[in-house]
Amino acid sequence: MGIIFTGGAIKAPTIQVSFIPAVMMFCLGGMKPGFIWTFIVIITQFSLVGLSLAGVTFPQVLDSSEMEYNMILDWFIALSAIIATIVIYEYLNLRLKWERDKEHEKYVFMARHDPLTELPNRFMFAYTLERAFGRANRANKKVALFFLDLDDFKPVNDNFGHEIGDIVLVNIAKRLQASIRKTDTAARIGGDEFAVILEGITDSESIERVADKILSEIALPIKVDGHIINLTGSIGAAFYPDHAQDIDTIRKFADLTMYRAKKEQNTWFIYEAEIPDRPGRS
Repeated sequence: MGIIFTGGAIKAPTIQVSFIPAVMMFCLGGMKPGFIWTFIVIITQFSLVGLSLAGVTFPQVLDSSEMEYNMILDWFIALSAIIATIVIYEYLNLRLKWERDKEHEKYVFMARHDPLTELPNRFMFAYTLERAFGRANRANKKVALFFLDLDDFKPVNDNFGHEIGDIVLVNIAKRLQASIRKTDTAARIGGDEFAVILEGITDSESIERVADKILSEIALPIKVDGHIINLTGSIGAAFYPDHAQDIDTIRKFADLTMYRAKKEQNTWFIYEAEIPDRPGRS
């Protein structure tokens, strides 16, 4: 052991010690503080190397027999610290990106779906209907639009409260989705009004079966907090392009037909200009 004059970068303990706060800043403070500290450390170390190469020396106590080993160890520690810093940065960057994407998906979903039933809302319904028209044109098929309104739903809210009324609507939404194909779309367009878009239609018989199935599912009793609630629904249907060639007109026809069905309740009608009040189901 003796006093040997060497460059400060060779054995100075700052190499091992100074990278530790940089790694800690990445873990605790995030990317910006971690990068700032890492930049300072790297500049400091290169400055020490530069001073050493320029012949500037500092008195340090070294065991000359271990000097070469210590040099290699010091730079190995420094390199490992840099690699660890990069790994931590990439991990934090990927995690932040994942959290940002999840947050974005959440807000996109909220903008396009009804917060209660999680069905597509009025905006998403119109967008989906427009896209369905385009697909129908390319495939030379039809699109059926159902407007569904629950019969006498107001007394449910009046007699049992809005909280139970909301639970009923959620149940109706689930039954509605279970009654159609995955390629079709059920939406809540307001209050107790729903809409269904059926694509790839080639005949009216299949539409009639779906309408019957929906009304049968809705008519099943709903048990909520010890109460048994019975509801029915009324459906008005219109076809694209048979009845209308644009969104506003087909929505108008389906809506008008639904109100005609509500006069009898628990039934459905298919729009016909000549015989608008012909029932499809009694």
